[in-house]
Amino acid sequence: MTGIIIYACFNFKKMKKIIVFFLILSCNLDLYCQDLITVFEKNYGGLGFDEAAYILPINSDSILLISVSNSKDSYFSGNKGDDDVILMLLNKSGNIIGFNQFGGSGLDCPIKAVKCKDETFLIIGYSKSSDGDFKKNNGNMDIFIAKINRKLKVQWIKVIGGSEADYAYDIIELDDYFLITGYTNSTDYDFSTNVKGESDIFLLKIDSSGNTIWQKRYGGTESDNGRSLSYYKNKIYIGCSTASLNGDFKNNYGGLDAAIIITDLSGNIIKSKTFGGSKNDGLKSLIVKNDNKIYIGAGSESNDQDLFTNQGGQDYWVFTIDSSLNITERVEMGGSRQDILSQLKFYKDNVIAFGTTSSGNGDVPPIKGMYDGWIVFMDSSLKIKKNMVFGADFSDIINFGDFSSSSSFNFCGSTSLIDSLGHYDQSNIWYVKVDILNEIPDNKSGNIIQYENSRLIINLNNKLEGKFDLRIFNINGKLIFSKLNLPSNVLIIQNLKLEKGAYIIDIVSNGTRISKKFIVTN
Repeated sequence: MTGIIIYACFNFKKMKKIIVFFLILSCNLDLYCQDLITVFEKNYGGLGFDEAAYILPINSDSILLISVSNSKDSYFSGNKGDDDVILMLLNKSGNIIGFNQFGGSGLDCPIKAVKCKDETFLIIGYSKSSDGDFKKNNGNMDIFIAKINRKLKVQWIKVIGGSEADYAYDIIELDDYFLITGYTNSTDYDFSTNVKGESDIFLLKIDSSGNTIWQKRYGGTESDNGRSLSYYKNKIYIGCSTASLNGDFKNNYGGLDAAIIITDLSGNIIKSKTFGGSKNDGLKSLIVKNDNKIYIGAGSESNDQDLFTNQGGQDYWVFTIDSSLNITERVEMGGSRQDILSQLKFYKDNVIAFGTTSSGNGDVPPIKGMYDGWIVFMDSSLKIKKNMVFGADFSDIINFGDFSSSSSFNFCGSTSLIDSLGHYDQSNIWYVKVDILNEIPDNKSGNIIQYENSRLIINLNNKLEGKFDLRIFNINGKLIFSKLNLPSNVLIIQNLKLEKGAYIIDIVSNGTRISKKFIVTN
């Protein structure tokens, strides 16, 4: 089945909302041939440039949206200088129920966060400030680690860096400590030892108070950077990129290569390997499924060596490697322009690539704006199952995406307005939630739906436990009717005016979801 197109419209108010939300998908008749319903699309921001970086689920009812902003109005009137870190606690409808921002007079940008065992949060990023909430800067960009409590208040901020630019990109929690990776250009202050080259990958082990336990540095004489961390069976996996062909990397195919470093729990290298072609093929994301199945997501410009094709510009490149670090499966996908992968995620033993595209041809469905979000569903062998773009008439960028439950995913980034000269006029924080609806056939579930004379009768023979929420969408994904906390398994909705066509009923109760189609014929 191909060519399903779903539109959902939003109001345009004072240049702060996307006019049209556009989704195109194509799929085979298999696990992924399910209905996608856009639950909501939210934009938050002021008159400056605002962008979401990361989504951190708190519980089934709320998420923490972490962003950066240089706006000085709306929610962001407390801006302390250049770019500030923005923390928004959102309920399941995307409404703001908690807010805080912190920063100094310079640029302060969050990248990633983890929820700690004590129900607080650690946020990492980079900062150029030495005032406001940041009391220290060793020069240029420094790494920051901020501890945030459940009320979004800053408990402490630690700064690590040297006199040159230093960036943190990933953090994971293990037992009673944390690991952080990124890259450093510095050779002094906190990065004065074991210097390898132009820029080096680092691995930091810190305690729960943000104090450094040890630091490791990896790379060769050229530029190397750490981007992604994973842990499996007492081994640390660092997903990285390298332009070096010496030091800790014995090979380089040309330009920037994707690479992996595997260490023991003390940060000592067990093995490493590079992957790529003659151009730039930098790693963006790494997931360790088991010893013999490691997934790597990269942005590729090459069509030689480890790569077979390139559609033009940068393409998505997803591949797996075994325990010997040999490539076992791969897929390259893109169009004639730029297709920028952000990260990989798992969903029901399948792989999802989140990112952004400006192509709209080749492997990419048609796009609406200068850039649209692009999400690709693949099975565990990297066979493409579903391929969709999200966006409107402007520039819409996905920085991060994840699954909030077994039946929904959300993503965040920025949506930008373009002026008459084609320049960016402003950008807002962009947050979208999408439900994946599994249709349950009548002959298996025993559910009964009847619609006649403006009356809808729903009889749930499977007897959902407790109260349930009900929503009705038209085939274009527009919400027609909703009712929350319904107490009965037999429901009659009176005076419901529905035009001819197909509709989807979505019922949720205590984590159980039933989604069904029905047709109105008169």
